[in-house]
Amino acid sequence: MTKNRNPVDSGAVSQCTANNCLHNQEKQCNAGAIYFNVLAEQANCYNYTSDTQQTLETKEAGQVAQCSVIDCFYNEVQGCVADSITVSLTDGIAKCDTYVVADGDRQI
Repeated sequence: MTKNRNPVDSGAVSQCTANNCLHNQEKQCNAGAIYFNVLAEQANCYNYTSDTQQTLETKEAGQVAQCSVIDCFYNEVQGCVADSITVSLTDGIAKCDTYVVADGDRQI
């Protein structure tokens, strides 16, 4: 995956396996905007909620509105410049699988 060099064009959520999330419909995130922050050296999604009593009708793919994981290769001025990201659920935490630590303009 290469960098999409325009931070205005935030990465779309191409796949999400957090199946019990309110915003997940058929492994697609339909939250209008999602937010990431780092916790325990993982990029975690603040929008994850397992409240499945509600239903959402939106069919649009979620966009990364803000990413505070500043050491990520795809983070530029708290914007996600990846073309797309994937989200998974591990131990009850939705995390960005596209997160990769950067050293300047290189992935490490």
